Amino acid sequence: MYWVFIIGIVLSLVALLFTFEAIVGEKERGTLKLVMAQSLPRHTLLLGKFLGAMLVLSLVMILGVVVNLLLVLSLSEAHLGAGETVKLVGMVGLAVLYLSIFVSLGLWISVRSSSARASLVSVLLLWTCTSLIWPQTGGVLAARLLQNKGQGETPITYKKDKMVMGSPTSIKMHQLAGTLNRRNLKNPTKVQPLAEAIRADRRAVQQIEDEILADQLNQAEFARNLVRLSPMGCFQYGMEALAGTGLARHKSFIEQVRTYAQSYEQTIIALDRADPESMHLFPVPQAMSKREISVESLPVFREDLSVATLISQARVDVIILCFLAVITYLIAYRAWLRSSVL
Repeated sequence: MYWVFIIGIVLSLVALLFTFEAIVGEKERGTLKLVMAQSLPRHTLLLGKFLGAMLVLSLVMILGVVVNLLLVLSLSEAHLGAGETVKLVGMVGLAVLYLSIFVSLGLWISVRSSSARASLVSVLLLWTCTSLIWPQTGGVLAARLLQNKGQGETPITYKKDKMVMGSPTSIKMHQLAGTLNRRNLKNPTKVQPLAEAIRADRRAVQQIEDEILADQLNQAEFARNLVRLSPMGCFQYGMEALAGTGLARHKSFIEQVRTYAQSYEQTIIALDRADPESMHLFPVPQAMSKREISVESLPVFREDLSVATLISQARVDVIILCFLAVITYLIAYRAWLRSSVL
């Protein structure tokens, strides 16, 4: 997402450059003392600088979004429905929330710095660490920590090898299948053990696959939680969730596919039971109905990508960004109340 890069990297730097000398610059020029001599409340001055920077940044961002949106709508057959509008507004709101954190950090550094030069160096160092270094190295660090935590083979590798070598249920299934001939396949008593063995093997394989997937998702979630220590990480994951991409979409898709697979299997079993000539021994093909199945009788998979679902997937990152926005402004405000205007 190019807008995630532009807002997360470029506009966050612009926010810091707008505010790095908002206080210390006026101190050096002597204008801050003149302004405060007019009995202007401190909180009003700080809030005015904060809102001024946010207004400029928001206008630039919204102008870019509108121009980009008009180009997309005019050059393609895409239509902006109510759901897409809500998602777009949510993304813009999330971006404003993200930029407010850097505006507050810039004001705090400007209050705490002794000179504009020192303030500039501080904001550049802060921006480099929070927007560039940590989001890129958080995943690598998480992989290294997980690698050091395990000894020998990783759980995922062990479970994959176990599937390849074959489980006891798989061995039993192949043994039973090898003992049956065409005559025995017409005997329900002979086929019943094979059907039970196939179902047991499917459950065992499914359990191992679920464990492998759970391990992979846990590792990915651990890496994401480390990256979330930076506002850039929360902003990126929140935008991914609102756009219907990323890990949240992947997990939701897997859960919905599992539900659909169960529904599909139950439909096949029900259609088989409706055939009186079938032995009803699912999932042995030779012991099930030979009738043709109408496509209309099968369930259709439809992924739920409603706005409510996407918002619920982004709630963690939104809450963290709201918390950081409030905390950073309060820190800047507290530092401003204790600072000298001289």
